[in-house]
Amino acid sequence: MSCAETILSTLYSYTDSGGAGQDSYTVVPSSRISFPVSLVRFVTAHNTNILALCEVFVFGETNCPAGQFGLRCERQCNCANNGNCFVHSGGCPSGCAIGYTGEDCSECEAGRYGADCSLSCSSTCGGDNSCDRADGACSQGCDPGYTGTICATQCVAGKYGAGCSETCSVHCAGPGDPCNHVNGHCDNGCEAGYRRNKCDRGEI
Repeated sequence: MSCAETILSTLYSYTDSGGAGQDSYTVVPSSRISFPVSLVRFVTAHNTNILALCEVFVFGETNCPAGQFGLRCERQCNCANNGNCFVHSGGCPSGCAIGYTGEDCSECEAGRYGADCSLSCSSTCGGDNSCDRADGACSQGCDPGYTGTICATQCVAGKYGAGCSETCSVHCAGPGDPCNHVNGHCDNGCEAGYRRNKCDRGEI
């Protein structure tokens, strides 16, 4: 069997792979059609074969309202500038909105964000290192020792720990940052008369 489907000015051709004939053939165009179809026509190839069709069903997708797609228009387009998407796939002629990627403009996978999901969440995001798919803001706060929306900033000198809420010991010795921004350990040792990592115990 050989047949052709005429869609506006575009011709789609299907050729049977051979072998025993089937009672029912299902033909799905590839790549899928992304524009309205008003006419479907079947013709045989120019040979001696005869095309006999007892019954034909043609299925298409609904002409969805702006901003929606899917067989029942149940899904939301994720296009740049709130543009409309292809009703069959969700793909966007205008490109995907920030935080989405792929032919169907699906959400960034875990750990990625930004335009076309090209950026990685900060390794110092707290918890599972997840972040907002649009702007990279860490979803579960920052690891100890870091602050800021994307947790890329170390605690200021003299502060450390979760939320940079802890204060370094006044008995840390040496110049520079008084203590480690993550755990509060005095990097340069302790003043005379004090001991332990955080210089928080007097010598016995």
